[in-house]
Amino acid sequence: MGCATAWVSAEQVKALQVVESNDTGKSDLKDPRTMLLLVQLGKTLVDRHLTGEWAALRELNVDYEHIERRTTQAKNRIHTILIQL
Repeated sequence: MGCATAWVSAEQVKALQVVESNDTGKSDLKDPRTMLLLVQLGKTLVDRHLTGEWAALRELNVDYEHIERRTTQAKNRIHTILIQL
């Protein structure tokens, strides 16, 4: 649609809001202004489109994190059942 986009770090937005307004609270009115300031300062992240093996590694990492989370859930269930026994 021809719209320009930019990625900014949420941590940078939070830190700049503290500097800008001495407030750590989140506000839907302050966030866009802070994000625009970060873009104007050139503090954007690079949107990388990975291909080939790198794209496959990214997908495998998502699978790995899912399996790791499910393993933790299973261990917690086993622990709870052992305590009940």
